[in-house]
Amino acid sequence: MKIKISFYEEFPTKENLQKLKLIDFPCDLFAACQSIKEYWSLKKQLELAHPKVTVQFWPVLKASEGYWMSPFSDFKALKRTISEITKEKNKMRIVWDVELPRKKLLMLTNLNSFLKSKNLIDEFVRSSKQEILITENPVFLSIVGELFGVYFSPKKYYAHKTVMYYSSLIPTKMLREGVVEDIKSLHAHLGKRLSVGLGTIAQGVEKRPKTLTSQELHSDLSTMKTVGIEEVIIFRLGGLNTNYTKVLRNFI
Repeated sequence: MKIKISFYEEFPTKENLQKLKLIDFPCDLFAACQSIKEYWSLKKQLELAHPKVTVQFWPVLKASEGYWMSPFSDFKALKRTISEITKEKNKMRIVWDVELPRKKLLMLTNLNSFLKSKNLIDEFVRSSKQEILITENPVFLSIVGELFGVYFSPKKYYAHKTVMYYSSLIPTKMLREGVVEDIKSLHAHLGKRLSVGLGTIAQGVEKRPKTLTSQELHSDLSTMKTVGIEEVIIFRLGGLNTNYTKVLRNFI
């Protein structure tokens, strides 16, 4: 079985996007942008230069607004982003990253708008005509996560789900095996509507320094192939090098 290899890029700078030169196979690139206008500008530029790459939308907010798309983020910012996506007539895949705010103080200051924001996100996920990839941290595969609005039960929502299995950030073998078991259960229920985030091969906004070796990436890809996962999304493009690329070619 072949696996579709896609990438996240949280910082779509010229330096990071140059790594697209290492990709000679069809892939999706989920680029973090703060607006649809920014996304379309980047998409036209990159797809012209790299015909094998399809740029998809990863909406993020300002840090002061919550950055990620949880009910604890600023209500007006969430509404603005959802409105932009709803008005968009062109089909695209959208990463809906449902993590708690980077600035945890927002969980207190935005508490008064929590239910309003939760209902807004809920309606968006249920009714959007776009392909929404609900991207979740495996820590929140629980009732608590659902209460906080950062976990969407596959029994209640017909949506694509991406589990962030960043094994470089999971401290023990037992915990990693536990996440893999969760992925197996979800795959049995969702099938093609489940993808898995792998990594990290470069630091993200939270700057956790440990990254995968090429051998560890090979091991994680082999595990996902055994489970039957058809698409993995690697975090992130900026860390790609020739050693990682050699590993990827074994699976595409």
